Amino acid sequence: MTGLRKGRFENAWTPGTAGMVTGKIDRLCEMEHGSWMVIDYKSKVGSIIESASLIQEYEISIQTYTNAIEQILGIKFINGFLYSTDIGDFF
Repeated sequence: MTGLRKGRFENAWTPGTAGMVTGKIDRLCEMEHGSWMVIDYKSKVGSIIESASLIQEYEISIQTYTNAIEQILGIKFINGFLYSTDIGDFF
């Protein structure tokens, strides 16, 4: 990944640190220009139509991840993305 300063994998949080949910963030990356990316890896995405459907389905998850990171680490300027392991690209 170009422009990557550092990355963290499978970042977990608990109710005591982020509210009422628990989960695991697949990847958190700090970019060279100072912004951050949350990446949620997905497999078995077979088409553009399925991709569009997944984006809507996982929009709340991505927002939850970015909110948790802001609360726990105090990081701002976070973008969330889904990455298809089958296609090998973001969608």
